Amino acid sequence: MKHIKLIKNILVSLLILGLFVAAVAITNPDNIAYPAYEHLHFRMSYSYRGVEENFSESKYQEPYSKDTCTDTITKTPVHFHDDKNHTVHVHWRGLTGGQVLKYYGVNKIDWLSNYMGIKARNEKKQVSLSLIPVHTDSLPKPSSSDKIFIFTGNSDKFELRKEEDFYNQELETFFNKRSSVRETLEKEEKQTSLIPKMIPNFLNLKTFSLKAYAHSENKDKEEINTKSEQAQDSPAPKSQDELKKISNTIGDVVIFVQPERPQDSDVEKKFKNLAPLSDSTCGG
Repeated sequence: MKHIKLIKNILVSLLILGLFVAAVAITNPDNIAYPAYEHLHFRMSYSYRGVEENFSESKYQEPYSKDTCTDTITKTPVHFHDDKNHTVHVHWRGLTGGQVLKYYGVNKIDWLSNYMGIKARNEKKQVSLSLIPVHTDSLPKPSSSDKIFIFTGNSDKFELRKEEDFYNQELETFFNKRSSVRETLEKEEKQTSLIPKMIPNFLNLKTFSLKAYAHSENKDKEEINTKSEQAQDSPAPKSQDELKKISNTIGDVVIFVQPERPQDSDVEKKFKNLAPLSDSTCGG
């Protein structure tokens, strides 16, 4: 009888494990399972009942490779770094605002709060299953009496957005702004697909074009720096639109978690206090 009971317990355990694996597999996001290269930025402010989170704190920061302008898929989909606040660095294509919040502790999109999902290939694009954990559980979570107010725009003009849109739409869709990196790579991928099939695979044209893009970008930066050094006068400051284009920053979002809608003056203040835009898209 003991053997029969043991066998039953094992079968039940295997059934539960199988159901869990199946549930994860069914709900596993494609952009986590098969990550594609991206390098865009957006700025985010998150305030809980009047207190704004400081993303420059160590609990939110991550180390990173200084050379991210290649076609290498990073180990994590998104990060803050260099002890800087507000600027979110996105390195996996197609992420949503909900996935970003989940990565830092507020899960509004699924039932698996400790993990982003299962990645089906590694950084070398080889088949390799691995669970991608969230980075931290630090973001203050809304209580039953709280509402979440999500604004986009700038200090001069902003609008209240639908929560569900931020949670479920790709960031490019939500901000209505295409990533310049994605546009360039998709154009090159399309051109590569038109090349006759008889060209030998060992040329690896897709990888070459990706790295050529990165090298070209670095070369442009070097030329700009050289011209700046040679200039007699200090260069004119760049406009916000120019900085957004250079840094591939697709938008800004200000989030309030509290019972009542914030005053417009409070929203305006949060937009004004966002960290300055960078004049580079490389280096993380």
